[in-house]
Amino acid sequence: AIQALERVVHDKTAAGDPAAAITHAARLVELDPLSEVYARHLIRSLLLAGDRTAAEHQFAALARRLRDELDVTPEAETRALLKTPGLERFAKSPRAFVEQLATPVRFDTDYLEIDFAAFEAGEIPKIPIIEIIP
Repeated sequence: AIQALERVVHDKTAAGDPAAAITHAARLVELDPLSEVYARHLIRSLLLAGDRTAAEHQFAALARRLRDELDVTPEAETRALLKTPGLERFAKSPRAFVEQLATPVRFDTDYLEIDFAAFEAGEIPKIPIIEIIP
């Protein structure tokens, strides 16, 4: 049941319906409040909906839960979500977002890879987002 719910989040996000993705991602977080994967789904959906404030609140709540329950901090991948430039604009126009980048972009099912060589000496960061359907 949880895998089906997670798939719904992916499908709603890919369909450009972040509001529906938020609803389902929030349910995932309710089911497993210590799951960073589910928290990332919710934070990403909130960012794609343009609600950075709510995404920051969700991140802070997750960080508190992880600290209080497990005495750990959020993973780098989770922290990186709030630092991903332009993610809020991505949902409105994925193609325009990619076309405005001056660097090569490659799509696969798990990551949008952007070559930030000018900024990071040739490293290609993997930025977790959504499954992209051309």
